[in-house]
Amino acid sequence: MSSLLTQLALSCGTDKAHNYTEIYTKYFEPIKDNVKTMIEIGTDKGASANLWLKYFNLKELIMMDINECSFTDPVVKFVLGSQSNVQDLQKLIDVSDYKSFDIIIDDASHVYKYQQETFEFLFKYVSKNGFYIIEDIKCHKRDNNKKHSTEKLFVNYNKTKIIQSYFINEHEAIKIQNSILSCDIYSNKFIIIQKK
Repeated sequence: MSSLLTQLALSCGTDKAHNYTEIYTKYFEPIKDNVKTMIEIGTDKGASANLWLKYFNLKELIMMDINECSFTDPVVKFVLGSQSNVQDLQKLIDVSDYKSFDIIIDDASHVYKYQQETFEFLFKYVSKNGFYIIEDIKCHKRDNNKKHSTEKLFVNYNKTKIIQSYFINEHEAIKIQNSILSCDIYSNKFIIIQKK
């Protein structure tokens, strides 16, 4: 039988159903009642926002996309912007009533450079023991150079405990690697990083 998260994902019409939600359940079910703040980059038409609102008892959900999207629930704040623009990423923090987030999900461009730069910028805002998730880590059509792949970055991190990225500042990389509790890679799907 499918998990509650998968059932909700199907009813909300999000593409996270099955391939993602059954795995997410393992991480989210134990903390379900404690998750209060969340960011998701890559809103599309808002189906996943409805999923998170039904599954968690959120106080604030910030969604960002390059296309306008409207939400009626007062818990949701929408930011029009691109993860390729650091000023737009800063808007996610500026509109919030909180300064840390229990879960941050990157489901935006799926381009290695932007995945890694967004991780560098936002990971410091993840709550203690919170999760940072990078979805769709399979090679994007605009990313032919697998040498800099996001999956490879974290495979190497799990071997060496060193964040070494062409796109992440070395000083920031040291701070990041010292604050990672765990890093689970689901090949060609997503990466779940838990913060200390």
